[in-house]
Amino acid sequence: MRRAGEPACTIYTDYWTEALAWIPESVADEDRPMYVALFAHLEEGWAVIRPLQLESERLERQTGQILQGMADLARYINFQITDNFRDIAKNCLELLPTRSGWNEGDLSYGDIIPESGELARAVRLLAMMEQDSAFPPELRGQVGPAAERITQWAESLAPVLTPLIEVVETELYGGDATAGRRMPLRP
Repeated sequence: MRRAGEPACTIYTDYWTEALAWIPESVADEDRPMYVALFAHLEEGWAVIRPLQLESERLERQTGQILQGMADLARYINFQITDNFRDIAKNCLELLPTRSGWNEGDLSYGDIIPESGELARAVRLLAMMEQDSAFPPELRGQVGPAAERITQWAESLAPVLTPLIEVVETELYGGDATAGRRMPLRP
């Protein structure tokens, strides 16, 4: 069930809710503050992206003749910004252990930090588009500050994420980083 005021495309999926509910049961007491900090950080980032996604969905719902440029802008926000953020959030969720511990998966958690940089770049590019006369007035003035905030958010992700990666690597590989850097997946 979608939260009130949330866009259709959101981080607040059933997977998100189940994973956060799983923290008290699955995470050691000493590790819990790191997980709580990471997911609080993700919610701070989502607070920046959410208004852009809401506007994207509004543009897509517009009745009548929508200009191709507005449709392209809506898709850019949806796919280059929101989907990127949702992928980051999903990959962070996969750092949670399963009932049987961690399972090595197909995705590398080493992608999370570079993806956050790509996300920030995509929002900065959107901010550059804000100067175009055809840019939606509803977004004008929002994107520049959002680009600054998401850039700061991306830069501050590593100090929050790195301690958790160390916990996962210690559990999976006994702290041997040369043993591989594979992301554990939840079932």
